[in-house]
Amino acid sequence: MISRDLVGVLYNSQRADAKGLAWKIVSDLNLGNDALVSGVEELEKIDANDWVGKVHLFITVGGDGTILRASHMAARNGVAILGVNLGQLGFLTELRAEEAMEKIPAYLDGEVWIEERNMIEARVFAKNRDAPQIVYEALNEVAMGRREVAGLSMIGVTVDGEPLTTYRADAVIVSTATGSTGYALSAGGPILHPQSEDILITPVAPHLDKSWTLVLPKSTRVEVSFLSQQPGALAIDGFIDIPIEYGDTVKIVKGESVARFMRGNPPSHYYAELVRKLGLDPWEM
Repeated sequence: MISRDLVGVLYNSQRADAKGLAWKIVSDLNLGNDALVSGVEELEKIDANDWVGKVHLFITVGGDGTILRASHMAARNGVAILGVNLGQLGFLTELRAEEAMEKIPAYLDGEVWIEERNMIEARVFAKNRDAPQIVYEALNEVAMGRREVAGLSMIGVTVDGEPLTTYRADAVIVSTATGSTGYALSAGGPILHPQSEDILITPVAPHLDKSWTLVLPKSTRVEVSFLSQQPGALAIDGFIDIPIEYGDTVKIVKGESVARFMRGNPPSHYYAELVRKLGLDPWEM
């Protein structure tokens, strides 16, 4: 059971319906005047002292993108997430918008379990610098590639200190099991169970026959280097965009934080949801 005094609500501020539903949740659940209610994009602008230790659960209203934004701050501070889906697939969300008001009270009253998902940590090193410029954690993926539309990028990959290959591709994705249903899936990668601790390396539109995905154990250290002269970009979970240049390197390992999700259905329900969200027919012959 979780006290309503410990619940915050985050929403996709680009959608009026998300904001409207967020405030309806606050009102109908009597979360109180002091409840944290914010567009997820503005969360990092709020003084952490105003909510860290005072919020144990974020109810997010939007889609997977809203959860990805929320997860960075939530995981770092031990806050669980209950996702309400207004998006398309919603692999990370738990409830559909039309059922949220009916079912959320049961989740708050304790008829739930907490699912934990691994994150990865990315340390960005500029050329000829020993100290990292930036350190990020990602729930889905870290993707390195070209900034311009035309042309392929040269991207070198090293695994546990051993050179793997140099890709000529649009991008290279390093992802978690959670991210296996994101950008990596669209690039032809496999789907991993969300409890898997493996790390994936997936090239995007590679030149010649290097389209395979590499599945690596959680202890793996991956280094991805940008080897093209044209401007490049590093994308973290699809919403953090960092310019990179020739010789910049990103070192990626399993993160220390875990993302925590409030679930009401049994773990096996994941397969039914996967079938539904991917539009598969389990009985098709």
